[in-house]
Amino acid sequence: MKSSDGFTVVELLVGLVFLGIVSGIAFDRYSTIQMVHRDQDRKVAINSMHYNLQEVVKPGVGGYPRVLTAAQLTAMNAALLTDPNGLKLGEASSDYRYEPTGCNGGDICSGYTLRANLELEQDFVKTPPTS
Repeated sequence: MKSSDGFTVVELLVGLVFLGIVSGIAFDRYSTIQMVHRDQDRKVAINSMHYNLQEVVKPGVGGYPRVLTAAQLTAMNAALLTDPNGLKLGEASSDYRYEPTGCNGGDICSGYTLRANLELEQDFVKTPPTS
């Protein structure tokens, strides 16, 4: 009887195909997890801006600013105004958008819409509560 000290070519091919499939699935899961984390970061940033506008800015100036800046949002980390792609709120391709409403030509507005473009869901939107 003949003794074998190694793997056959077929066994090696089956092993390589199996490893390829497993690594493809793992890469897909890793990519999905990364997208979920970026979406969560976007939601945290929009919520932080929203609550800062409600609790700090509105009581201080009697409304909402026409243009939102880090200097106005004093009760939050200014780094949250930068999206996961490194673009700041208000830049052309930023995932974050601030849209003032009811400005009537002045610098103080009666409302706003905060939006974040998400990768796995619809846009995340926050507006001031209705009185």
